[in-house]
Amino acid sequence: MALGLVEKIMEIRLAPDVITVNAALSSCEKAPGEWLQALRLFHVMPQWKLKRDHISYSSAISCCEKAGQWQQALNLLACYKRWAVENME
Repeated sequence: MALGLVEKIMEIRLAPDVITVNAALSSCEKAPGEWLQALRLFHVMPQWKLKRDHISYSSAISCCEKAGQWQQALNLLACYKRWAVENME
């Protein structure tokens, strides 16, 4: 459902925001077959000039974990750790 929303936003030439993409990522957690779509959304965020946040990383990692994609989840976790250190306040 949320993935369809992101697609609709793109169709009418609006730019999705971080909240919308995070909602779509979160919805993928509930559908393990959507882990690849979640990764695509996660990786396209910088192209849309969207800054990933803790929710972005957590949702993407959880999607991969729930789908049994442990290598992807571990790769994202390593990226998340680097991101968290770089963005410490």
